[in-house]
Amino acid sequence: MADWFSVWNAETRARNEDLDEGQGIHVPHGKGLVSVGDLIYCTCIEDEEVLLITRLRVASLADDPDDAESVLVEDADGYSGGGIPGEVPADVAWDIEFEPLAGSTKRLPIFQVRIDSSELQGRASLRTLAEGADELDRLL
Repeated sequence: MADWFSVWNAETRARNEDLDEGQGIHVPHGKGLVSVGDLIYCTCIEDEEVLLITRLRVASLADDPDDAESVLVEDADGYSGGGIPGEVPADVAWDIEFEPLAGSTKRLPIFQVRIDSSELQGRASLRTLAEGADELDRLL
């Protein structure tokens, strides 16, 4: 099982706005990566801050008919965090590490206490979370 750090842009946030209604979520670029049992920490970058939207444990996967590289995910545990974005404190954001390539880790692109969201778009919007899951869990 893996932990994933998923950064949602405005389009993905709009597609996933009905979290409380128990619908599955759209995970961009998740096909072939995300597996049943994985945890996904769903975040966004707004006003150069990291916001934590929700966390879910993957119960089932389905192909996304609208996007061949994406998957639709059902949550096994019920969404944590209620889908209302909460600010990730700077000290927690500094501790988050992800794996952009196998065998390497990288911290969030924080420059002078601001997040460079351009590095977290497209395929880079879904990364294996190497460090920070415990801190993010405490925020939910």
